[in-house]
Amino acid sequence: MASNKTAFAVGLFMTAGLAVAVTAVIWLGMSDYFEKGRMYVSYFDESVQGLDKDSPVKYRGVAIGRVKSVGLAPDATLIEVVMTIERDVKLETDMFAQLKSVGITGIMFIEIDRKKEGDPDFRQAISFRSKYPVIATKPSGVKMFMDGMDEVLKLIAELDTKGISGKARTESARLSPMPRSKKSLRISDPCLPKQTLFSTPKNGRESSVPRKRLPYP
Repeated sequence: MASNKTAFAVGLFMTAGLAVAVTAVIWLGMSDYFEKGRMYVSYFDESVQGLDKDSPVKYRGVAIGRVKSVGLAPDATLIEVVMTIERDVKLETDMFAQLKSVGITGIMFIEIDRKKEGDPDFRQAISFRSKYPVIATKPSGVKMFMDGMDEVLKLIAELDTKGISGKARTESARLSPMPRSKKSLRISDPCLPKQTLFSTPKNGRESSVPRKRLPYP
């Protein structure tokens, strides 16, 4: 009788222990499942200095995930950023990712937002197959500023070159021989009386207008 009670108690204990173990495995598995979330990837054509693993991913300021990994894309040109997004958040095709900084600290995070009407198509043409759904990227404010500065400097250089060319043409025209008048010439010759004014010959003959001799000093 006692042995039967002992066997029942042992069986009950083992059953309870097994149930707890199974529950723990399921709970840990589900917890890990929810923690992983949905996987997305973005490819950046700029420096991602300050962006690291576990950096926040936000949608209009609200945290919705974290950066899983940062590395070179298969084409060895773009930067591949894999993101883990909460499972109840689904990123759509009209969304884009943009690098943003936390104040002046240099720490970066990824901001997700929706494309506005009139915005260009931010999707990139990639030459390789991606493992996860791709979220398009918009250049960061720093990159747009630097690109704008490059354009301004290029325009200044072009304007300066045009200005130099224009000055060179003006100077060349100024130094070219002055055209002579066909109507009259004033000649100063030691062999002739001083300040003698001649009329220009017409048809190879001198004009009938008398020469005017100025008095000597």
